[in-house]
Amino acid sequence: MDQTTYILRWVIIGLLIVGFLLAGWRDVVLLFTRPTARLGTGLSRVWSVSRVTLAEVRYHRVWILVVLQVISFGILMLVVRPFDESERIPLYIWIALTIQQLLVLIPFGAMACMSLPRERERKTIVTTSTKPLSRFELMLGKMVGFSVGAAGILLLMGLVTWGMLLVANSNLKRRAADQYAQAETDYRRSAQRPGEERAIPPPAEKAALAETGSLLAYNYVTPRAGDFSVIGKLDTTTAPPTRWMKGGSDETAIFRFPGKIMLPPNWQLQPIGKRPGFRFYLPAQPYTSNPPRQIKLDVTASRTNQPLLTQNKTLLLNLSENGMFTANWEPDRPEELFGELDPATGSPQDLGPVELTLTCGTPGIWLRIFEGGELDAAGNLPAGTNFNVILFAGEIPNPSDPNNPQEADYLPEPHPVVEGFQRRGSQQIAGPDYSAEMRGDEPAPLEMGVFKFTAEDLKRVPVKDGKFRLTLFLDVDKVKNGDLPTRALVSVFNAATPNDVTKQEVDVVEKRRTDVDVPVQALGSADPSKRGDMYVLLYCETSGHYIGALPTSARIESPPTPFVANLFKSELTIWTEATLLIVVGVVCSIRLEWPLAMLASFTLILLGHIAEFVGSLQEYGGLGALNWSKYGNHGATWRFFDQATLLVWKSLDVLVHLVPNFSRYDATAFIMQLRNRPWMVVTDDLVTTMIYALPMIVLGYLLMRRQELG
Repeated sequence: MDQTTYILRWVIIGLLIVGFLLAGWRDVVLLFTRPTARLGTGLSRVWSVSRVTLAEVRYHRVWILVVLQVISFGILMLVVRPFDESERIPLYIWIALTIQQLLVLIPFGAMACMSLPRERERKTIVTTSTKPLSRFELMLGKMVGFSVGAAGILLLMGLVTWGMLLVANSNLKRRAADQYAQAETDYRRSAQRPGEERAIPPPAEKAALAETGSLLAYNYVTPRAGDFSVIGKLDTTTAPPTRWMKGGSDETAIFRFPGKIMLPPNWQLQPIGKRPGFRFYLPAQPYTSNPPRQIKLDVTASRTNQPLLTQNKTLLLNLSENGMFTANWEPDRPEELFGELDPATGSPQDLGPVELTLTCGTPGIWLRIFEGGELDAAGNLPAGTNFNVILFAGEIPNPSDPNNPQEADYLPEPHPVVEGFQRRGSQQIAGPDYSAEMRGDEPAPLEMGVFKFTAEDLKRVPVKDGKFRLTLFLDVDKVKNGDLPTRALVSVFNAATPNDVTKQEVDVVEKRRTDVDVPVQALGSADPSKRGDMYVLLYCETSGHYIGALPTSARIESPPTPFVANLFKSELTIWTEATLLIVVGVVCSIRLEWPLAMLASFTLILLGHIAEFVGSLQEYGGLGALNWSKYGNHGATWRFFDQATLLVWKSLDVLVHLVPNFSRYDATAFIMQLRNRPWMVVTDDLVTTMIYALPMIVLGYLLMRRQELG
């Protein structure tokens, strides 16, 4: 959502609320007062309407929804065949919550749209002026009644789901115990027959599954976004530690530049060396006795909203006397990356952020990755700030001295991302080179995965007997030596005491937890308020093997939450979504008959689910969102249709941001990973629902105020 849309949204909401306060302040006061001694407050009258609405819900026999849930969930439980037994319960949870979502949202949304139009049609309400009941109280009563009905049905569905999951978990534990016992028996028998191939030892994960099952709700701390990278070396002598990208590997450094980068006037006429391009500054450090004096750098540049339109270049960089590789690259088609000056507005076109990736294919060298920095309040960079890449857009006119044009330099965002080889959605940490080992060559340094835990997150780490538990969930890819187990080395240290390193070798089993007990010294201090950033380094020690990791593959666990509590937190998320849909349905039914009210409310739901997609269309431009792009000089016709289409996207973006955002409600976000849903997320769902519902209630009151219901 851009700034204009954001401001317009709150202006419209503010106007609605001001109109409501001017027109309906008496009705608000009546909610908390008694007009006569014999009548209760407005809240009691709202509840009276809610009780009538609940009777209407019972009349529609909504208990059938629970029966439908049991039947559909039971059938799907029988036909689901997971790849691994540990994935069975998470799949069951996803099925159960999805069924509940459909069976609650659709019927209660339909009833909310039908209630008021049916009462108008049957003349149940002739006029509110003959009754001690305001229109506002009537509307609130309908909303509260249907919401309470939805809560009751969800409570029953949650209890039924819990019971069925308990049965499934009991069966899962029994099967895992039988499989473990059988594997243990086979292993013992093979040990008694010398000369024959030994059986595989009984898997420890089966024993854990037989003991605990899968109805769990873990609480754990993971690295924050951007705090995981695959690199060749980490220098702990600096604060913070310095990252080095390994030459001859698949490690890639990613730099991101802002979108409003302007091409200078008449850039086509500039000589080589003055055209728009990138300047590279890469400090080097060798890891062999005969380091290269020249390296090969593979560079790719593209706009993030046009990833298929890339420009590639292989650069040869020479080592300078100060131990740094430098080079310049001027893309052949800079107009694909950078915008021109818009003569209508006098500002550069925003074609979207530019992403630049670097990969060094020459072994024997490390390349330092500068962290960069952010501008301070005065618009200056902190002293000592360095960047690996600077975007030189050319020379632009200097307002203070027209005869001496000034250079237009753009800096990338700080803290560039460093990634390893991607496979199956995870980054691969390579073990020793199998071919080099067979040839007897000097071994190259191992690649490492680096997880960073911030000091703020470490304040909640539970410590017992001077230790805490670090848990790893990793993948394994065996290219060579497939009969060997994958061995990993885990090193843990704190940035405050980088020389105090805890090391432990572990066997990695794919998609199974690996526990590492770490001394409390790795937290930096036993006092939670004085802890420092902690780094976890992960190496693969088995030749020809790769370890796959994600940013969330390293975690520090706290005591788990009871699963039933976690399940009902997810049910609460479904209820908040149902409540918001009920509010929308009742508001739509105030002026519309029930078929149109249902169409309008479910259209609002659709718009609320595609808000992020519509917002992303503007990043592609007008015609660019339709995959129709043209480079070079744009004619008047092309610019007209491009601006007209962009206006459509902007108008649609304003529209979708004026309706509630239903895409934010995800009941399966934590529970499918067997992770406890934080109360902060639940509270955010409740508060956001109230924020979304308030403007809809105000709009409903203003629509209802001058309408006779009979």
